[in-house]
Amino acid sequence: MTTLFLAFRNIERQKKRSILLGGAIAFGIMIITLINSVAVGSVENVKENFSQLLAGHIYIQGKELTESGRTLKIIRDDTLLNSLTADLGDDVQYITKRSYAFCTLIFGSKELMQSIEGVDWTDESYFGRRLIITKGSLDGLENPNAIVLSTETAEKLGVQAGEALLVKLQTVTGQQNVGECKVIALTQGSDMFGSISAYTHIEFLNRLINLKEGEFQMYNIFLKDMGKIDRSAEQLYKALSEAAPVVPRDDTRGEDEAGQQMHSMFGMMSGSKEEESWEGTKYELVTLNDMMSHVMALVDVLNTVIYAIFLILLVIIMVGITNTFRMILVERTREIGTIRAIGMQKNGVRGLFLTEAFYIALFGAFAGLVIASGIAGILSIIPFSTNNPFFIFLNNGKLTFRFMPVSIIINILVIAGTSVLAALFPAQKAAKLDPAKALGTHY
Repeated sequence: MTTLFLAFRNIERQKKRSILLGGAIAFGIMIITLINSVAVGSVENVKENFSQLLAGHIYIQGKELTESGRTLKIIRDDTLLNSLTADLGDDVQYITKRSYAFCTLIFGSKELMQSIEGVDWTDESYFGRRLIITKGSLDGLENPNAIVLSTETAEKLGVQAGEALLVKLQTVTGQQNVGECKVIALTQGSDMFGSISAYTHIEFLNRLINLKEGEFQMYNIFLKDMGKIDRSAEQLYKALSEAAPVVPRDDTRGEDEAGQQMHSMFGMMSGSKEEESWEGTKYELVTLNDMMSHVMALVDVLNTVIYAIFLILLVIIMVGITNTFRMILVERTREIGTIRAIGMQKNGVRGLFLTEAFYIALFGAFAGLVIASGIAGILSIIPFSTNNPFFIFLNNGKLTFRFMPVSIIINILVIAGTSVLAALFPAQKAAKLDPAKALGTHY
């Protein structure tokens, strides 16, 4: 208890030095905490934005093989999928069914290649609420040929809300078809994903691509917890493989395969030739984590950079603490001689120095966390432009910070341990001072 009191008193009487040293530690904790929290928040935002873009967390696509050996992207009956999904229980939030096509939008003399998605606006009423409408209104969704475009797409075509345009596409069996749509609303997007898809009613798109009522192409599952994606997908895939033909899942997906999955999901590979044959509907299961594999690789690189920055900060802090306590040793030589002369043992002197270093590290870390929280709070309310390639990392145009308690505790313990270790050498020298010589020292 005496050592703790003396250590606190020594820190207090050298306020300027303690503040400078603690400030360096606070800066290190602040930087690493902000980087960690914004990295975690950005990953969550990317997953959330992708899940909304792709309408789910687990995606099941069906395909049939024709007599000519061509594949049709189609699910005619969802009874099996509904039954297997029900086995996931309360983990499932809701299910969406969509159709996709890659089409050419035509307005006047202008044409634009565009992915188009068929949405059941009744079942996916939440999806309409997530769209940021810049012009027009979603009140016209009851119109069977209504279409929603991004502002970027509309500007390129020169079309306005309320006007009609043509949609030219290929049916699932390979024929060309053309339909007329009425633009009812324009949505706000980003350069990266703002014009990747247009949205129309699934029944209208099905007629254009030659699907019957009740048929669709993609069965999407939203989970309540994205942390359960892999577990739920494996359970679903195992049950599905026992009931129907399936495309084998490969956890080590290469770049080409990941790209094929994305293209396949948007209907870009309909009518391709298959070397193998099967009966009935063959299912392919893909998860959000599969689609995010390249993004997560970038996150791993970012984490490596974070650890490198943290290591550099630790080295700087250790050098600063070591040099500071060397100065303290010189200044307190006679004081150390005095307390040794009145009975304090070597371990007590060593413990006094190490306790001071621990206190400074603890106070600095606490201050760093407070500053980091304040900065995060300010940055999280600043809206950023949606017309930038980093919009996918934002939550409704704003940064998200996720403070991970375990990571913070580990960082504090590392900083505290490093500080104590940096002060160990000066503390050892202080403990070895001869009391008589220390009392006679003059500086």
